[in-house]
Amino acid sequence: MVYNFAAQNPVSVDISGIVAPGHRYEIRNVQNVFGPPVASGTYGGGSVAIPMDGVQPPAVIGRTAPRAAPKTGPAFDVFLLVSAVP
Repeated sequence: MVYNFAAQNPVSVDISGIVAPGHRYEIRNVQNVFGPPVASGTYGGGSVAIPMDGVQPPAVIGRTAPRAAPKTGPAFDVFLLVSAVP
């Protein structure tokens, strides 16, 4: 979860306690977790840049008038970090 009080874009996040250097990673915005990752690559250590543009959430299911939920970025976003051994 990132609270972006300084309105930075991108924000720098240290993932060294979660992902080992040399491992692949993907960072997904949970507002569209099945959409493309907002950041990905092979982790080289230190911080990674996460864009805070927000993503367009999918349409809400079960409503008579399809409407997307509001975008939470750039002030706040929640991300899912997935890592895989090379």
